[in-house]
Amino acid sequence: MTVEDIEKAIAKLPPDQLAQFRVWFEEFDSALFHQKIRRDAVSGKLDRLAEQTIDDLRKGRARELRGISRARRFGKLMASFPDTSATSPTRTSRS
Repeated sequence: MTVEDIEKAIAKLPPDQLAQFRVWFEEFDSALFHQKIRRDAVSGKLDRLAEQTIDDLRKGRARELRGISRARRFGKLMASFPDTSATSPTRTSRS
């Protein structure tokens, strides 16, 4: 099956099934994104960025976003991401 075949099939979906597909794909894409972020964080790829951000905050070159306290450093934020490495989203039945 090619990307073009998938595009054609999606274009033929009725509105209710297209809406279901959108929900599924958003969950699927989000899980892939979170897996990549988690891998990058665990491998240390994001350490330099995190250190630079903390340094910028300390030196007044940046400001905190509302609702995010200094106590919630990068590691704690990463822990809040769901660990989806062992699972992948599947289409769920909707009532």
